[in-house]
Amino acid sequence: MIIENLTPFWKGLLLVLSYGFIGGGLKYIDQVYDIGVFSRKFAIILSPILGLLMGYLIAIDSSSTVILIAIIIGVAIAGKLDNWPFRTVALLSFGVAVFLSITKIIPGYSFELKLVPLFALVLAGVIDEFGNDWADKKVKMRLVAEARGHKSGERFSQRLLEEFFLKRFFMKIIVLFLCILNYFSYVYFFAFFSFDILYILVERYSFAKKSYNISRIPMQTKNNNMRNTGLLTL
Repeated sequence: MIIENLTPFWKGLLLVLSYGFIGGGLKYIDQVYDIGVFSRKFAIILSPILGLLMGYLIAIDSSSTVILIAIIIGVAIAGKLDNWPFRTVALLSFGVAVFLSITKIIPGYSFELKLVPLFALVLAGVIDEFGNDWADKKVKMRLVAEARGHKSGERFSQRLLEEFFLKRFFMKIIVLFLCILNYFSYVYFFAFFSFDILYILVERYSFAKKSYNISRIPMQTKNNNMRNTGLLTL
């Protein structure tokens, strides 16, 4: 099925659902290896599915070519391809896209890579990744300080900046800006927003699941788990 042959409504809906699935799936894998929640077996099964879907979208949709390649490159530059399911997703994405483009299995489509939006999104993605790491460390330090009865003393502007990077807003802003400049249709802003919403929802659910699991174990083991996730320091 070529999404270009669909009506604008169905194409938009398919893109929004696909991007949401990709965002939620990537965060699922991330949390399996980062904080030890969810099923590792399911993450292994999920990784080739995500790779095939991303590769297909990269091959048949020119705007997705730019957005999804930018996400992969940005994550790679930030050193976040840190487990083999993530590397499987990245390799399959490029492999499927190249295969479909070379073999011309999909008639009437010519692979197109727009360098200006690609560069802008890669830069935005790298800034978001490093900014997210910075904000995450700040939040953990504040939680530890508050647990010890100390006030963080952070200004509102710093809290706002932390929230900005925790939600990775910079790349969303750049996607919207590129839509305004007519590099992309506005449906890609909503698709990318869907990616981020599912990413955040899975992240929040994973932390809630982790907290629930910790609440059911003895105190000594609980403290060890909190140290392992960076929520408690000696």
